[in-house]
Amino acid sequence: MPDNQPTSSASSIPSWGVLAAVFVISFCVLALEVTLSKLFSVVLRYHFVFLIVSVAICGLGLGGLALHVGGLLRDGSARRSFPSEWLLLGSALGFALSTVLTLVTLVRVLFPHHLFSYWTMAVVMVVPFFFAGVFLAEVFHQYAAQSGRIYGADLLGAATASAAVVGMLNLWGAINACLWIAAFALLCLPLLTLACWHVGTLKRWHGVTLLAVLTVYIGLFLFAGGNRPHPLLDIQPVHVRDVVLAAEMAKPLFTELTKPPELRPKILYTHWTAFARTDVVQDPEVGDDALLVYTNGHVPTTMIRFSGTLKDVEYLKGQLGYFPFGFARPRRVLCIGPGAGMDVWFGLLSGAQRIDGVELNPSMLPIMRRFRQFNGGLYERPNVHIVTDEGRSFVQRSRQQYDLIFLALTQTSTTGHSGLTLMESYIHTLDAFRDYYDRLTPRGQLALITQEFPLAVRFFTTGVALLKERGFSDRTACDRIAVIGLPADVREVGPYRYLFLLKKQAWSPQELQRMARLAKALYFSPLFVPRQHQEPPFSFVADGTWTLQQLIDVARTEPSRYHSRVPLNIAPATDDQPFFLDLSFGVLPLFYGLCAAAAGGVGLFAAFALAWKRFVEKTSPRPVLPYVAYFACLGVGFMLIEIPLMQKLILVLGYPTLAMAVILFALLLGGGLGSLASQRYGQVGSLSYLMAALIIVVLVSALYAVFLSAPHPTLLRLSLPGRCLCVVALLLPLGFCLGVPFPTGVRLLSQVSPQDVPWMWGVNGVMSVVGSLLAAIGAKLVGFKMVMLGGAGVYALALLIALSLRPKHVR
Repeated sequence: MPDNQPTSSASSIPSWGVLAAVFVISFCVLALEVTLSKLFSVVLRYHFVFLIVSVAICGLGLGGLALHVGGLLRDGSARRSFPSEWLLLGSALGFALSTVLTLVTLVRVLFPHHLFSYWTMAVVMVVPFFFAGVFLAEVFHQYAAQSGRIYGADLLGAATASAAVVGMLNLWGAINACLWIAAFALLCLPLLTLACWHVGTLKRWHGVTLLAVLTVYIGLFLFAGGNRPHPLLDIQPVHVRDVVLAAEMAKPLFTELTKPPELRPKILYTHWTAFARTDVVQDPEVGDDALLVYTNGHVPTTMIRFSGTLKDVEYLKGQLGYFPFGFARPRRVLCIGPGAGMDVWFGLLSGAQRIDGVELNPSMLPIMRRFRQFNGGLYERPNVHIVTDEGRSFVQRSRQQYDLIFLALTQTSTTGHSGLTLMESYIHTLDAFRDYYDRLTPRGQLALITQEFPLAVRFFTTGVALLKERGFSDRTACDRIAVIGLPADVREVGPYRYLFLLKKQAWSPQELQRMARLAKALYFSPLFVPRQHQEPPFSFVADGTWTLQQLIDVARTEPSRYHSRVPLNIAPATDDQPFFLDLSFGVLPLFYGLCAAAAGGVGLFAAFALAWKRFVEKTSPRPVLPYVAYFACLGVGFMLIEIPLMQKLILVLGYPTLAMAVILFALLLGGGLGSLASQRYGQVGSLSYLMAALIIVVLVSALYAVFLSAPHPTLLRLSLPGRCLCVVALLLPLGFCLGVPFPTGVRLLSQVSPQDVPWMWGVNGVMSVVGSLLAAIGAKLVGFKMVMLGGAGVYALALLIALSLRPKHVR
């Protein structure tokens, strides 16, 4: 075959080497997306992680759009003067090498010296995804009529990555995982070379290419292997000039590493998992009797030195966190998010007979065992039982009753650590309060600690709302709630600043008097102790001046009453809108801007391409118009369904990272099988099959949106593998149908305008980013249920558009 001809035509069947290369690239793309999200979440706040990764993923779509522009700027024969095999080999090699260069640039240059140049970071991250987009768009263009097989390999590769990336992060950490991903991507080159040999187009330069690839592969292998025990490429100290901006965007650990030597913290041990990076740090300002354990560089938990007697930790009785333990003297305690053990020490000091703990970070238990000589083997005591699980999910599955359920800064230390910013914690919602209330003994108490006064007020509104559901009025509900804080002059000393208490039975007058006296004796401020000491705004509800709804409304109209300059949303958070920490009423303007920019970019490119058809090619653009809208709907609709499913099923599976892996695996595996199945239908059957798949997607996603709001108790009682299998069985049929529309649309387009296949790939990729942004905006404003119903509506729109996709011949 001469060099000026492609290795295959749109009607040929791709060899196993091409399909394997698509599998590898798709595997690497999804694995790189998750891994980079984890890497960014160590140094940046999660809002900015989401924005940066969203822009980067646009690179997949931009690759397809660029490929289409290249075709427009040449005539048909000139375009093929550049062999397709060169384009595929070059883009695969470009993906692998740019992954390494991007990683080095981020870790060595941008993180330490230009952390706030997040648009620069996004542009740098676009590059490897751009090469991947070019590769996949070209394969779809070359084998458009066989798009079911191509898309099947694409989705199966991504499904495999969704399952494997958890192990990769646990084994290698985010930085080394990126290096291994680059090395794995290089396998595309020998696979494509074998594909050329299969069709008889093998050239001498292929051997030179393989030799160069082998050299690069060995170099990456040796570097990645040696970088783990002796890190040469690691996150560096972050130098910042704007302290205010640093507090808003950056995680504190790596900014503190730039302090003068005598004050500089020292990292003693680092442990990577798919959940987070965890660092054990010795801080001179803390002293030698404690170590700080950071999760993703944020909100350290304290590991106390213990030499064998409780007298070593008697000083903890003066902490605000000890107050509910010392006051109630509980026998059985549940600590949600005990971290490095501060909460457990409170329980031991109060004489608790059994202390159960639920820790989300899987690194914490191995770290506590590793440093057992320092902490006295705290988590190995016979009356201390710590498990790794999601706290809310554990409570729902548990049948135990507790005298005290204690949560200290739990949401602050876990939100956003999944790297998927929409996967919020359910730990402080009104629905969670119901679960905690049901697990309390008749005289049991719920205790929560936060560091912000408005959050303490939100605890109060959530508690009152819960008790109103149980038949109490606003005023009588307040008899079962107390709020205690640190004095104003010492609130900046530590994060334990406000304590919220809710009791299942009302405190007696004697207990309330003792509570107020004890708080004052320990130099705490009793902000609200019923009938003893009542300060506004809590007192307004207790004395009947305001109703609960009026308390919530005033936070919006008069935020100064709540120590704030901006309107506050202190209404109880729900499982459908679990954004407890976010007290604002809207979303970041950047989300709107990025969404508008992505959608506008697609619109401008569509206008350019359509104008080119009309005025340069002298052809009517009308047949292509429905395809632009169709592929845009598929990109948006998939994200509007996928993201709410991840959020809704956290409670079933227990871990945000596990939820991500299982749900992506089920949807992508089902999608891959659906795509492969769609290839089997002929001219008439293809359209019927497409309509049936779209109808099922609309109906099933709408049903899931309505009925997956709360997991069934029978499902929660299953073992973790059993729950995972149930979720896969639940989502596999939906994924199967989701895998049909895209390849079917590509085959239909190949009969109308085959040169526009890369364009539609680009539209679908960029609009997927728009879909994720719309999911973020919609979840905050109207909830995940409405977002998923919106996804069903978008697929319904795609169904209507698909009725007009009727080419002369369909394969």
